[in-house]
Amino acid sequence: MQQKLEDFRDYRRVHKPPKVQEKCQLEINFNTLQTKLRLSNRPAFMPSEGKMVSDINNGWQHLEQAEKGYEEWLLNEIRRLERLDHLAEKFRQKASIHEAWTEGGDGGGRGHQGLIAAHDQFKSTLPDADKEREAILGIQREAQRIADLHGIKLSRSNPYTSVTPQLINSKWERVQQLVPKRDHALLEEQSKQQSNEHLRRQFASQANVVGPWIQTKMEEIGRISIELHGTLEDQLEQLKQYERRIVEYKPNLDLLEQQHQLIQEALIFDNKHTNYTMEVILCLHFVFRGDFCASILCFEVTLELLEPPFCVSRRFWCLHFVFQDPSRPFYYEGERLALVCAAKTPREIGGFRFFNQSGEQVGPQVLHPLPTAWLPLTAAAAAKYTCMYFVEDAGREIPSDRSVPLAVDVRAAPAAPTFSLAPQQLVYRTGDSITLLCSIPASPDYVREVQYYGDSGLAVSVPVWNARNCSYELRLAGPELSGSYSCAYFVYKSTRPVRSGRSRWIRLSVKRQRMGWTRDAAVGGSFFTINGLIFLFTHLQMKKQERQD
Repeated sequence: MQQKLEDFRDYRRVHKPPKVQEKCQLEINFNTLQTKLRLSNRPAFMPSEGKMVSDINNGWQHLEQAEKGYEEWLLNEIRRLERLDHLAEKFRQKASIHEAWTEGGDGGGRGHQGLIAAHDQFKSTLPDADKEREAILGIQREAQRIADLHGIKLSRSNPYTSVTPQLINSKWERVQQLVPKRDHALLEEQSKQQSNEHLRRQFASQANVVGPWIQTKMEEIGRISIELHGTLEDQLEQLKQYERRIVEYKPNLDLLEQQHQLIQEALIFDNKHTNYTMEVILCLHFVFRGDFCASILCFEVTLELLEPPFCVSRRFWCLHFVFQDPSRPFYYEGERLALVCAAKTPREIGGFRFFNQSGEQVGPQVLHPLPTAWLPLTAAAAAKYTCMYFVEDAGREIPSDRSVPLAVDVRAAPAAPTFSLAPQQLVYRTGDSITLLCSIPASPDYVREVQYYGDSGLAVSVPVWNARNCSYELRLAGPELSGSYSCAYFVYKSTRPVRSGRSRWIRLSVKRQRMGWTRDAAVGGSFFTINGLIFLFTHLQMKKQERQD
């Protein structure tokens, strides 16, 4: 199910944007054609039935509705599966607490406050229970005193009950130990619930502001062309100012993504304080940016048509920006990040370039239409990145301005494991079996996979579950398995697998079994020698027998 969600996101990030650009370009071409026909005093072009721009927009709306329904179904299924896993873990915790609950404790299906109230009520009965225990032990002591007074030997077992004073005292001591533990567990759960509620309210307060803001701006774009006044250059400048205000609002969306990340890490699946989810807000923001870019593009195309002498030297670039795929608040060392430059322009794009905050180009120049640069993430990769594109005109490159900087946060990967071999030898022989041992230093609660690597081409994945040590049996088939080996493990952080640092490399030397020709020659020679002696002795006996005859 997670793979289906990744495929859907790849479709939305990789396959859909070119279609959005084609749709915008189709509308621009249609408007350009109508403008040229109107300037030439010719009748307007009327497409055939079913191929009008309105028909395309209606089909596009149906597609977006289907995408939204499919994404919601995927997210609901993932939440359901994660909820089942969370419930299984919660059942284990509750079961362990319930097993420690003494008689009279009620851990039934109440709310957390009900559990606290029931536990307080249970603690209030402890003094009376202690008095009753003392009374029971007093009866036992009185019976023992009477027996000693009259010289009667009491039976070891009570015919009326199997409960002994020692059993009562041991259970009472256990209750005295478990009550503080129960207090601590309830207080810890209460603190967790309060923290989760705080995260819900924090996300809801931000989402209830960002969501309506995006929807309001989307409505404003529809009427912005009518409300603008002045020349086309003035109107375009007003749109640019409007664009800068949109870019300045981006930190609010980043803050909302960080809060959503905390909610995912806390395994919170519902929020009654808002109707907006992070997926819905990101989808609205994507559509909003595309529509706004198309509006600016229409103004610039009109300027190009009305001012042909300035078409070549004039820079009329539309809004372009760099974003990361996959989009996350932060990343870990060892992951790979795709920097994607999104741009819309009526000119034919020649290529893209990416830069870090020092102005150095990141990777080689990327050709159109694949505006992607792969960035291996290390501690030094935590920086701000920008992109630009260029068009070719009369054999020269005309570059665009730099995009808005994109900050990439890179955090340290989980600690590297310890790798060892068993048995440890300097040289191994073909046919031997060795054990690759990978010891995980971190808590194994979220470790789900261990991988073994070898420069001979070995790459083995071993699924694990709550294990601190993982082993893999490797049979040495030949000297080709000689080389260096290491291991790493995967932990689930922020609902995704994150690979730890690799362990130190261990050199493994494999040699073929020696051909023991000396030993074989000696054994073979001894065999023929013994056979020869037996034959000679038999022959001499036969000759001696012939002489006697």
